[in-house]
Amino acid sequence: MTSKQAKPQTRSLDLVRALSEAGRHVFTVADAREYLSHDASLWLALTRLLKTGWIRRLKRGVYLIVPLEAGIARQWTEDVFVIACSLAQPAAVAYWSAMRHWNWTTQVPQRVLVQTTQRKWRYEKTILGVTYRFIPVVPGKFFGVRRERLGAKTFLVTDREKTLLDILDRPDLSGGMPEVLNAVAAASSEIDWGRLDEYLDRFPNRTVLKRLGILADLLSLDIPDRKTRLARWRGMISGGVTLLDPGGSRTSGRINSGWGIRMNVPIASQHAR
Repeated sequence: MTSKQAKPQTRSLDLVRALSEAGRHVFTVADAREYLSHDASLWLALTRLLKTGWIRRLKRGVYLIVPLEAGIARQWTEDVFVIACSLAQPAAVAYWSAMRHWNWTTQVPQRVLVQTTQRKWRYEKTILGVTYRFIPVVPGKFFGVRRERLGAKTFLVTDREKTLLDILDRPDLSGGMPEVLNAVAAASSEIDWGRLDEYLDRFPNRTVLKRLGILADLLSLDIPDRKTRLARWRGMISGGVTLLDPGGSRTSGRINSGWGIRMNVPIASQHAR
């Protein structure tokens, strides 16, 4: 029996099988059309798969295959990062979620944080019980992403160096300043400092450089060519006074004139070496 002659249920399951074998667990209508080219049959198959719970609609024209491991209820949230990167283009897992990916925090964020240059009319979306939050950034801030693999599936995440800059830029999206301090201390031995220097030259927000510099001093981070690198960073910072914690007090805390930082959040003894 040909694909056109096959029963609708058979065509639907054949489509899911073909997409799964090709590793397209998140797929578009165009992907599906490669395996079922007849439009009427394709839309009938997709409708049937949606009704029976074999697939879930993520957004217009994008679907998720729900695997057998999900059980009868087909509630499955294992591949949240794969789903996250299918909901906006371009998109990368970032901020607190990236900290979790790189094992810089033991906390589990309540939302999956996704960085994108796409301006979305909905900045949060809940799918299979997981909430995704989209943080739009200017194109100049969207770089330093890498592709990670999860079985046959892949997703994009900010690399270690870009994650470090992002969390210093937006502590409010990274669990707050105490979590950021822990992350900076954990990240210092894993960072490619040459790459970080390149990223600092590209990153449009110079307040990040001030926060990184003061923490490098206070946390005694083990930085290669430390004296030369810190001197270079000081020469790059802008004038004025920046808050260490942008969400904290704008008037309390001493000012470190060397880095132009108001120390409006205490550095606990467990952070300082």
